[in-house]
Amino acid sequence: MLRPPRQEDLEEELGISSTTVVDWFSFCREVCAYWANKCSEKLGGPGLTVEIDEAKIGHRKYNRGRLLKGNWIFGGYERESKMIFIVPVEDRTKKTLLACINEWIMDQERRLFQIVGSPIIVLTVRASNI
Repeated sequence: MLRPPRQEDLEEELGISSTTVVDWFSFCREVCAYWANKCSEKLGGPGLTVEIDEAKIGHRKYNRGRLLKGNWIFGGYERESKMIFIVPVEDRTKKTLLACINEWIMDQERRLFQIVGSPIIVLTVRASNI
């Protein structure tokens, strides 16, 4: 598996300053955030399947150890249309995630599962055939 590019690798490979690399990474993050915000729309409907997940985006101190800082995001992907939504969330509690589902996924039958021995709640959402 390929590892992500490191700042030092890019400086050496491209012969550019660390300031330029930091600015470029920042620009790429801004483009991704803009695109996700502009392209996010309500998903689901009769006969459609929406996959959902949450993730914590952050960094480690000196790229080692446990995550110290970060933000939770929640997103969905509609298999049939390949449309998405991505939104920041305060936490990944059942209440928070269900509120996001109600806001971002059209009316459907909802089933809630919890993986035994895992703190992660897996929400399976499948549109009903009405």
